[in-house]
Amino acid sequence: MKILEARVFEYCLPLTQPLNLMGTEMRDRRGFLLEFRDATVNCGFGEIAPFPGLHSEKLSSAAEQLRQVCSLWPGGKSFNNLDEFSKFVSSNFSENKHLAPSVLFGLEMAYLNLRAATAKKTVAKILNSDARQTISVNGLLTGVSAGIDAEIERIIAEKYTAVKMKVGRADTDTELEWIANVSKKLPTTVSLRLDANRRWTLPEAVAYGKLSGIERIEYIEEPLQNPADLAEFHRQTGLPLALDESLNGADLENFQIPEGTVAFILKPSVLGISGTLRWAEFANKNDVSVVISSAFESGLGLAMLANIAAAVNVADVPSGLDTWRWLASDIISSRFSVNMGKYHISKPVLPEMAILTRKF
Repeated sequence: MKILEARVFEYCLPLTQPLNLMGTEMRDRRGFLLEFRDATVNCGFGEIAPFPGLHSEKLSSAAEQLRQVCSLWPGGKSFNNLDEFSKFVSSNFSENKHLAPSVLFGLEMAYLNLRAATAKKTVAKILNSDARQTISVNGLLTGVSAGIDAEIERIIAEKYTAVKMKVGRADTDTELEWIANVSKKLPTTVSLRLDANRRWTLPEAVAYGKLSGIERIEYIEEPLQNPADLAEFHRQTGLPLALDESLNGADLENFQIPEGTVAFILKPSVLGISGTLRWAEFANKNDVSVVISSAFESGLGLAMLANIAAAVNVADVPSGLDTWRWLASDIISSRFSVNMGKYHISKPVLPEMAILTRKF
């Protein structure tokens, strides 16, 4: 497969409600789409959308890197697989600089979508011939709010099997009451996934963990400010652990999985797709579940994440893609959506070009 041309477009999607990030409000989701074309009619799109607080790069620096990357294709370049492609763009990018994670994700996504379009397959089948046809998605409860009962009713009606809950944001008594209320109202078939985003010291986390009860809790994600104490937290509370930030920038070859770890939360927009696949392989070899998670991508990016989840998980592990509900509109004609807690894997989706603005 030969890439002959690269073009970049920008998009802006309104959110259904503001996102509070580091004291500021985000009211829309902005990013770029990278398009690769071959010598025929085939094209593949990738999404580049740095998320404040998660990515250090900003949209302006991502655009600068994309402009440089677009100069790599005069005369066309052929690649046999994703690793070969990723090594090429990384080594030819710029001396003494590295591709930003969101840019690498977009490049790899565009490559895989073009390859899938050429082969007339799903990306999931390109990555794994035995990939799943459908995946489950976990519901998302963002915090204690007046509308929480309606959200619980929706999760029950749509038959979600797992729910993610952000914790460590209110006082302990209020949050534990909230968890108990949610647990009481949800069917016993629905597991609870708590995400603390490294909010606590070890004593704070242990006190919280001992009070929360573990019957319904599938895992608690990154409870500690100091990840070196994760195993001790598990020993004192018995709570299963999930790792997210602890994987970012970690040396995979020498990584020691903390005692009590049951899941890796993998964000392809942070790790890159090739990096995500390596971490997923490592997790599967060590009997650790893989949860593919989003960073508020558009429907185009979410569809790619769903394909990755379908490729890396033999069992149906619910993925963290419920952020689609925050998008008031989408860049694809048949917008990304979850039906009865499931997403059906389809061939590469294409954006509505009329709503995009050509960047370069």
